[in-house]
Amino acid sequence: MVINAESSDNGSLWRLQTLACNAVTIDGTRFTITAPNGASMVGTVLVPDTVTIRRGTWRRVTVNNAPSCLYRGEEVYDNTWIEFDCAGAVTVVMTIQRGDAPTVTQRADGIEVGGVPYQLDQDVITGGGLPPG
Repeated sequence: MVINAESSDNGSLWRLQTLACNAVTIDGTRFTITAPNGASMVGTVLVPDTVTIRRGTWRRVTVNNAPSCLYRGEEVYDNTWIEFDCAGAVTVVMTIQRGDAPTVTQRADGIEVGGVPYQLDQDVITGGGLPPG
């Protein structure tokens, strides 16, 4: 699991990219990236609390039009991007799994992922068996 909580004075866009061979679905404030082997990464956007997640594909090549990436020996040209607008602050919880993703809940004192509480304290995340800051 990754809790991506960040802020900036001038940030206005959050973006993530993946190889286009991965399927991408969007459901409200969640996106799911599913690999060809069935494993998935589910991202749940908690901040901002209202977002419109967009996705698209772009061709990724080098100057001489060669593929810029090899994946399991195959040439990869296309990437899929996932993005949403923000106003300087973002919190996205990303879980990686096979099967169902754990439930992610925003709480007054932090975040709960699969029933395990985590607290965000500036640059330190505590809880869920993580060592303190």
